[in-house]
Amino acid sequence: MTVIHTLLAFATTRPGLDYGNYGDMRAHRADARGITRDLHAVRELASIARYMCSDQDVLQAADGGRVEITTYANDGGAGYRVSYCAGQYYPVEYRAAVARVLASALWRAIAREVGDRPDACSQIRRRLRAELSRSTYRRFFS
Repeated sequence: MTVIHTLLAFATTRPGLDYGNYGDMRAHRADARGITRDLHAVRELASIARYMCSDQDVLQAADGGRVEITTYANDGGAGYRVSYCAGQYYPVEYRAAVARVLASALWRAIAREVGDRPDACSQIRRRLRAELSRSTYRRFFS
């Protein structure tokens, strides 16, 4: 399994929102909508990162952040493990953090293709704008 598949599997785990942490149903539903929006962004970014990014791009993007990706090898094979260090409230944060890692990996991969040009940033943004939906592009690349 690639690191992108592992990140996607991690992001699709249930968030485990506790209704007791909320004062009313409106606040609970607002957080649930945001969490679902983050999952859609992760899926969209992962679908593009599968063919544009190498495992090394993703590992470098996650290096030093809250999303920690470790490799393992045992008798059953080798793979990756993903963990997240929460800042405030884990259920609301972890999917957005995975999306940021994938967005950073995409930027690195396209930057490598574009090369060292004076207009490299505008070339990267143009390519990402063509590949991503408007909302995902605005959230992670504007």
